[in-house]
Amino acid sequence: DVEQIVKAGRETLDSHGLSCAYFCLVDPETLEECSGLLAPKQVPRLLAAVHCNSVRLIDNCALDDPPWR
Repeated sequence: DVEQIVKAGRETLDSHGLSCAYFCLVDPETLEECSGLLAPKQVPRLLAAVHCNSVRLIDNCALDDPPWR
């Protein structure tokens, strides 16, 4: 489920010394946060912002893009 994915992602970033500002899965059309179970054909985008020392890193990707497939 989405909450477990987000929790695991945040914990992974934290374990590598990165401070997570946000980490969420969103609908690629509406940018609304996903919740619960994803539909079988649903491909959310991952939005993330983390701090590494004084640098803020921001990125997003579709979860069907390599290497996520």
